[in-house]
Amino acid sequence: MDQHEQTFSEWKQTISDFMSLNYEKKGFSPLVGKIFAQLMFATCPLSLQDIVEQLGVTKAAVSIQIRNMERMGMCKKMPSSNDRRDYYYVSESYSLNHVRKIVQDLELFHKWAEKTVQEIPNIETCSSEQKESLEHFSQRFSLLAAMYDMLHPMIKEVEEKWEQCVVDRKKAREKNT
Repeated sequence: MDQHEQTFSEWKQTISDFMSLNYEKKGFSPLVGKIFAQLMFATCPLSLQDIVEQLGVTKAAVSIQIRNMERMGMCKKMPSSNDRRDYYYVSESYSLNHVRKIVQDLELFHKWAEKTVQEIPNIETCSSEQKESLEHFSQRFSLLAAMYDMLHPMIKEVEEKWEQCVVDRKKAREKNT
């Protein structure tokens, strides 16, 4: 086998490891990336026990992280009518929810930044040290706020284009089936 060729299992592990590191860098448990990778590769919804067996971790650890993932819109829970287990899957709207979450976070920060910049002239300072500190903050924060002013319409446009892309891809899939 060529050194660049990988088996499916090796490649899947590489993807899982990358996702684990990526989510850890964002402040999540590395397990979130590993669970998400399992769900992305799954051909049908997975139970907690399925995920536990695939990852070799405790059921409690998976349960905690999958609930967090569900709250963040990364996966959905589907109760089974055949047994008492809950099954999890990545919803088709995950990528759209992800873009919307980014837009929402940017909009919240943007509103807060605008309000903060407007409050700066009204801040009373006593000492020259406080005045100097406020001036530094004002310069730095105003620049940050300006960046968000510039990014906001761009990210809104990305959201709109992505919504259309998701609709177009769904129509194309339905047409092919």
